[in-house]
Amino acid sequence: MSLHQIIINIKPYLQTLLVFLIVANAFLFGQFITKTDKSRHPVIVISGEMGDSQPNFNSDKLIFASKSGTKYYYVWCSGSSRVKEENKVWFSSKEEATSRGYEKAKNCPGD
Repeated sequence: MSLHQIIINIKPYLQTLLVFLIVANAFLFGQFITKTDKSRHPVIVISGEMGDSQPNFNSDKLIFASKSGTKYYYVWCSGSSRVKEENKVWFSSKEEATSRGYEKAKNCPGD
């Protein structure tokens, strides 16, 4: 089989292969970027008057755990929506949560 015949036989599949390679590379690049970008932190919007150097907010309502669980969460964590409000135990700091035997949820970004 000559090179010309091989190219003719492969030609219908080249476009599909090219599209597959582009999509696979885009996916892998996205995975790489999200795993290596450690500078991304969650954003907390706190209402306060413009110009306040210290906005008024209740810092006791940022960290919580489930009464029956072993992990603590920040309010912006994805797992926070799965804990019913009546089952939440609130902490004023991560140190308080760890001192009571809770550890930070792995899927929760933050300190």
